[in-house]
Amino acid sequence: MRARGCYSVMISILRKMKSEILLMEITKTKPMYVGVEEVCADWGVSRSKGCAIIKQLSNQMKAENPKLLTMAGKINRFYYEEACMKK
Repeated sequence: MRARGCYSVMISILRKMKSEILLMEITKTKPMYVGVEEVCADWGVSRSKGCAIIKQLSNQMKAENPKLLTMAGKINRFYYEEACMKK
């Protein structure tokens, strides 16, 4: 009888842990901008080449829509993934 009680407690603990893990996965999001480190990791290039890639993409994005604001060393994630990663 005692073993069945422990089993039900373990099951309830595992269910709670599973729901907490799912919640952590849902709340974990990617930032809106891609930085130099991520570009370098994706392309396997040096930091200076990563900066050049970001600058080129920023110029392309600015040419498509001149009203956009860009940041030095960062590129919009949606544009980056569409232009480079084809996601």
